[in-house]
Amino acid sequence: MIKDGYAKNTIITTNSVMQILMNDAARNDVIVKNKLSGISIDGGKSPSSKTITEKQYNQLMAVAPSVLSKYQYCMLALLTLGERREELMGLQFSSFKFSQWNDEEVCAIQFKKGRTNAEPDGGDLKNNSSYRTIYVRGEMLNICHYAITYSQNIYSKTHRNINDESFLFVNEKTGMPMGVQQANKVLNKVGEAAGIHITPHIFRHYFATMALTNGQVATDVMHWLGHSSLQMTQSYTRENVRGALNVFNGMAPTLLGDSDDEHQSL
Repeated sequence: MIKDGYAKNTIITTNSVMQILMNDAARNDVIVKNKLSGISIDGGKSPSSKTITEKQYNQLMAVAPSVLSKYQYCMLALLTLGERREELMGLQFSSFKFSQWNDEEVCAIQFKKGRTNAEPDGGDLKNNSSYRTIYVRGEMLNICHYAITYSQNIYSKTHRNINDESFLFVNEKTGMPMGVQQANKVLNKVGEAAGIHITPHIFRHYFATMALTNGQVATDVMHWLGHSSLQMTQSYTRENVRGALNVFNGMAPTLLGDSDDEHQSL
């Protein structure tokens, strides 16, 4: 598996399963001895980084409009909301509901179907918590309007049947749903231009990190991301300068004692 380029975590998991099977076989006299016992794992790909800095994120968003079409930019913009790739690619026209809230137009985005390599026509989401609705407004709402209108025009030009359950992101030449990997290709294009490694899942981690760092209610972030527990949401966060300075700013007044008069400059 090492020679085949598998990740170290995958190799460790596979080894654990094999150890369970071999130990059970040895206990039941199916084999004389588990000869895999004590095997060492030296090699395998280390986990890829799921972290980008705030500066890198801003660099990506700054370069994106110059290397992407507006339709592709809509895909990138929606990914910044932190949804899973399969949830983005599973968006349908019926996923978007526009309404008024406090005299302002808002858009409800409902995640109800996921498109993966195994289920390109759409299937169930990861778990019950994944079925959720988030709300956007302002420029993100305008992006939703544009993506829907542009997509509808593609269906019309390519003479494809269209209804509320039609997928939002489709090939401009054929009118067929884009391949699931297209989200990665769009990000790769931006990442290469900015010199930064980026994936849809890194965006998801970044959203979780910055939302909690900026003081959003943890349970609200949990529901937004479609996590089933706060522990999962917290595990998505990464250390960052803003978060560290927020902690310092909160503690700074008491770190050097209570009396400013007694403090001496160094």
